[in-house]
Amino acid sequence: MEKRPRVAATPISPRTAYNNYTADWRPWQLSPFFLVPLILISACLAATLEALAQISNRPYHDADLRTAWLDWYCDGQQRSSCVPESSIPGLLHSDMTFENISSSKAGILTFLQPNSLSAASSFAWLYFPTLFAVLYAIFWQVVDDEVKRIEPFYQASRPGGAQGDRTIFASYISIPPVLAPLQALRWRQTAVFLSSITYVLIGFVTPILQSQIFQLQPQMVQVGYFPRFSDRFEPLTREGFEFPHGSGDGPVIARFTDELDSTDLSELQNEGVPRIVVYVDPAFARAQEAILWAATLSGSLLLWVTKRRRSGMLNDTKGLAALASLASAHPGCLDRIATMAGPGGPEAEEVLKQTLVHLGCGGDSNAGGTSSSYGLWFDARPTTSTAQQSGRMSMATAWLATAPKTLGASILRWALGSSGAQYQVLHYSISLSTLGQIVLIVMILVTGGTEKVPTSAKDAFHQTVGNTSGNSVAITAAELIVVSIVKTLWVVVEEQTTVLSPYRSLHVRPRKAWPLLERDYAAIVLGARTFYAFQDGQLLLGCVTAISLLLEVGLVCFGITASMNQGTAYNADAIWIIHWIAFTVCAVIILFIAATSRVWLAGFPYMERNPDTIAARLSYVCQSRRLLEDVRPVVAMTREEREAHLRGIEGLYALGQVQSGAVGLERTVDGGRE
Repeated sequence: MEKRPRVAATPISPRTAYNNYTADWRPWQLSPFFLVPLILISACLAATLEALAQISNRPYHDADLRTAWLDWYCDGQQRSSCVPESSIPGLLHSDMTFENISSSKAGILTFLQPNSLSAASSFAWLYFPTLFAVLYAIFWQVVDDEVKRIEPFYQASRPGGAQGDRTIFASYISIPPVLAPLQALRWRQTAVFLSSITYVLIGFVTPILQSQIFQLQPQMVQVGYFPRFSDRFEPLTREGFEFPHGSGDGPVIARFTDELDSTDLSELQNEGVPRIVVYVDPAFARAQEAILWAATLSGSLLLWVTKRRRSGMLNDTKGLAALASLASAHPGCLDRIATMAGPGGPEAEEVLKQTLVHLGCGGDSNAGGTSSSYGLWFDARPTTSTAQQSGRMSMATAWLATAPKTLGASILRWALGSSGAQYQVLHYSISLSTLGQIVLIVMILVTGGTEKVPTSAKDAFHQTVGNTSGNSVAITAAELIVVSIVKTLWVVVEEQTTVLSPYRSLHVRPRKAWPLLERDYAAIVLGARTFYAFQDGQLLLGCVTAISLLLEVGLVCFGITASMNQGTAYNADAIWIIHWIAFTVCAVIILFIAATSRVWLAGFPYMERNPDTIAARLSYVCQSRRLLEDVRPVVAMTREEREAHLRGIEGLYALGQVQSGAVGLERTVDGGRE
């Protein structure tokens, strides 16, 4: 069979814009048009929340309460005729003052009957804050994912390059999002630290705080006195006092109270002005404001950091084709990568981790020359290893620098066994996620969330007043914390499935170059990732990403129910529906995992290393001669040119043994090797 002609590397003159000083492609997620609105939204939310906290916690003025009580007592009559000065001394509306007024809260919404609030007011109070918080967090997740994806390329494109362990061997995929800031600090990657800490604050802390910001305060405005030898307040009704005021009784006073003597709505309405006020809890509001201002600061710093540096990328380098093309531009790069598959693989990998990696036009010192081709290349100049650095440290400082890594490796060996395979990571993450879903279902059933509550005005008021005096914060916060933990674990499952799915597809049957070699699902935003996975026939990945969307739905549901925890009776139908939606989401996830666990964990091929880093992915193509010939010119192509080129490649690709006997990807014809 006729061989495909070898395609030469595409030379790029340093005089053009394609060197590591002027190559400055950057994703739209990091453009000012995308980041600036997110930063401004964070600042505006913090300012708005502070304004609402100030307004809603402002105490009433005597004139406000006096007007409210007189309007109730007079019931449409003239005040001068319905409040005679002689029978109720001290109640002239000019000098009527209320006790305990300092504990009152003006609030932002006031209601009593279930239908007294408009649909817009109910939506703005109960639904909009949680929906907005979750959607806002998704936008920051998009930014964080893109920063983590392109950071290795930036590090390698710096004038002096960067060590391999911080570029082609760096990975944030197998790390839960809440631990990514710590890893970024360890590697001194400022952009990743800023993006990841912002996402953790907005995506995991904000929804929990948001659910407890709006609180309810039952209020009662009335006039009366304390009888002699009694601590029960005797209120003035429209018919007068039930027991006449005597000389030995306490003086007639006007008072405000948030402690109701009764939960009978009809009785309270005959004794004064009962109402329920929605206000912003100052403690939770200040905590949320601190998070939002921190996100504003970190987002602004992220914008500044990414704008002041060049990305070093010629175009959007994503997919196996672009990576293979980038590495094949310099002859010695893939040769060095191939040493990891040899007998001394672990030792060769450690050497490469301490070797400087460059991205751009330059020389491959291992190959003994220079090249004007744009790509990845190694610098064999010795770098200071961790051990050498530790030798110049004190013993205590050196131990602190290496202890986290040593402890993490020990925990991995204990939990996953000696192999530490990526499938074991999947196994444990899936198992813990399933356990979390079961816990959520139990919490829904135990708290009675699936049972409808009475919806009459009397029962609604009774239950709401009873709930405000209890402590339901712990239960609702626990539900949101469990959801956040499950979401964190599922991110690991999704990212691992994302990087393993192409290899699983190639193991099952040979496939065409497009879209397999071009598609990088990690670079696709949430939601669109599910669409493209199903479109490309990646059913398992499509289901996994769909579950990620369901978890976002579950987070919204639990956030909304937590916001309703005090006023459940006023939204009985809505809370019942939302709880059942959350219950269904958890049940669907459990059923899916149970039905597909065998395929999930057993359907992947044997792989020598987890393809979650650039170096690991290149190790599966570094000895694939025909594949490298096919994709070599891709590095200098635009997205449209790359798609046309890959669609024009004849033959199929499969995962198997390449010419050296190592596991890799190679082009096949008629189901067999060429």
